[in-house]
Amino acid sequence: MSTDSTTDDATRDPAPGRIHFRHGMAIRFTEHESRMVVRGETIDLTPEMIELSRDRHGVSHFTLLDDQSEQVRKWGKVIYARGECPPDIFWWNSPGNTADRKYARDLEMQEAELIRDPVLKYERVKAIKEKFGRFVTNHIESY
Repeated sequence: MSTDSTTDDATRDPAPGRIHFRHGMAIRFTEHESRMVVRGETIDLTPEMIELSRDRHGVSHFTLLDDQSEQVRKWGKVIYARGECPPDIFWWNSPGNTADRKYARDLEMQEAELIRDPVLKYERVKAIKEKFGRFVTNHIESY
């Protein structure tokens, strides 16, 4: 038996409970169901999910759930954390992810275009611009 408590802590299974994701990853929910979870998603982590996530060494990829500094050391970022997802974390707003941000904005702008009332449409477009901010556009110089 190891006397090094950090080794024991590093391989200890987390307690089941509510967790949220700050980055997407593939999860096995049951023996027959797996899927990608996205940034901003909250799920209930079950003992079955912990068991199904074990690698060839028997270590669950949820082992670091309660150690965010170790997640940063190992992966360079916090992947998941306990509790409900904070209200300012969405699938489209991870740092540096301009493609998803633009896609989410475009989806909302398409919905706004369907609004017939010009005042309501103006208010919706204004709210979308406030929500997503300005985008840098590419400037092509002509020769």
